[in-house]
Amino acid sequence: MHKKQRSLLIILILCISIGFAYLSTQLNIIGNVSVLSNKWDVHFENVQVKAGSVAGDIPIIDEDKTSVTFTANLNKPGDYYEFTVDAVNAGTIDAMIDTISNFNLTDNQKKYLETSVTYVEGEQVETKQELLSGNSASYKIRVGYKKNISVSDLPNDDEDLVLTYSVTYVQKDDTSIQRLADMLDINIYLDDENQTLSLGDLAIFNVDLSNISSREKTFNLRSSDGMTLSNSSVTIASFETTTITVSRTITEKDIINGYFEIPIEATYDGVDFSLTETETFRNLEESNGHLFISLEELNPKSEYLIGDYVVHKVTIINDGNLTLNNIKLTCECNGNIINIGSLAPGISYETEVSYMITESDTAEGEFTFVFNASGIIDDLNNSNVYADPAENIVSLVAAD
Repeated sequence: MHKKQRSLLIILILCISIGFAYLSTQLNIIGNVSVLSNKWDVHFENVQVKAGSVAGDIPIIDEDKTSVTFTANLNKPGDYYEFTVDAVNAGTIDAMIDTISNFNLTDNQKKYLETSVTYVEGEQVETKQELLSGNSASYKIRVGYKKNISVSDLPNDDEDLVLTYSVTYVQKDDTSIQRLADMLDINIYLDDENQTLSLGDLAIFNVDLSNISSREKTFNLRSSDGMTLSNSSVTIASFETTTITVSRTITEKDIINGYFEIPIEATYDGVDFSLTETETFRNLEESNGHLFISLEELNPKSEYLIGDYVVHKVTIINDGNLTLNNIKLTCECNGNIINIGSLAPGISYETEVSYMITESDTAEGEFTFVFNASGIIDDLNNSNVYADPAENIVSLVAAD
């Protein structure tokens, strides 16, 4: 007997419990709390549901702003619900995380349900992390029905689950730790911000890394494919700045898009997350798909007789900045099509085209050769590119 796919009704309560140091504030799981005057104020703000989440109730922040509740139906493996919410320290007292109460799933529930609460940068939420006065921390909450799950691990019946995650903030003390987002500032820039970059240029960007913490720290760095970092690890003294470089060669994709991004990701002490700063550069030359035809008449004659061959060397040049595909060369003299294939920017193709003069060609005393060429830019929705026609006129001896 096969198990049926079961639905999961998820009711999640995310709480901030707050206390002033270790005084007598009574905390409870749904976040009801006494606030001491207007000097202590840690609360939730700004809920946003991620696109792709299953339909569900919009997360609701309660009146005290210390509890967020949502309800969602996970009907099949792969379904998930994800949202972000900001924890804001609007008071005058620096805070830190004292305790964390996780979802506490049963072993059976862990087989089909996955949950996570992290900061939006990906950093894990840990005790002792600071939330200084006037600052905020953005949490990312995700609950999902596991996608790759065996039939035997499916729940036997539809389930209604109430999940609660609680984090307790207290007054900051000497045991507090900074989050990486509060340790490092990253600034990416070109020496000449007005510089225009072209296909094949090597773009070299400066990266200022400022240690804004109170201790010397070593940061590990990485970037995306195609980027070259001058340093993969830097040690920076407290409140000092080190400058490294990141470089990349401008590609056709960059030219087509009209921009590219330079992401710099930093980790600290092996923590499995990254702080990312991304600079978008838009000063790129315009995309230009272009073909040029060059003609040379080989062994030219002042006049051609019936039966003579006129031979042209035809050169097709991709003088734009994009690769052109499916290039075709056509001579109107006979309608023949030569399939050239693809040409990268700056690359040319040569061929010889022969044509025998016939009696019907001699009526006008001259004959005009017209060559056309076309290609396609695949990455621009198969946009067509046409070369300006190339012409050559030869004189003929009229038939008697």
